[in-house]
Amino acid sequence: MEIYGPIGLLKGIGEKTEQLFHRLHIETMLDLLYHVPRDYEKYEEPVLLTACDFQTPQTLRLFIIGNPTTKIFGKLNITTIHGADETGQIELVFFNKPYMKTVLKKGTAYVFRGKVMNQGRFYRMENPMHYHEEEYLPYVGQYFPIYPTTQGLSNKTIRKAIGQALTKKITDFMPE
Repeated sequence: MEIYGPIGLLKGIGEKTEQLFHRLHIETMLDLLYHVPRDYEKYEEPVLLTACDFQTPQTLRLFIIGNPTTKIFGKLNITTIHGADETGQIELVFFNKPYMKTVLKKGTAYVFRGKVMNQGRFYRMENPMHYHEEEYLPYVGQYFPIYPTTQGLSNKTIRKAIGQALTKKITDFMPE
């Protein structure tokens, strides 16, 4: 694979995703490898809801309680699910992700990661990342890069593309 080859050669990057990368001025593998993170985030052990720091993303282990609700406001779809740990309850809000009501099962524990907002006696997380407990464990203590993104292109997609680019056998681009 040529270092100057288009990023569209990577698995999972179709025409639309390639156009999103172009918005970030990433057109070749070399551009992708030079797209440096703006920050790093450490994945911590889950904390109790009442011990949250409201300034930084938190990791919570929660049981899903109650049934999810979905409201539609024009093109906006809001799905609300309630979770709880031994210290309290929290409202998990997902925007334009109606499938979440079938993904998260009542009575099951999941790990959620995101910014917790304290609204008086109530807690709320908007669009948190979610994991099964066994899926999250390997991430504990690791640092993950946070890349500059554009609308429609997630940090996860960029990480996967860079990971693929790093595993490809790339011909040396340094002149002799």
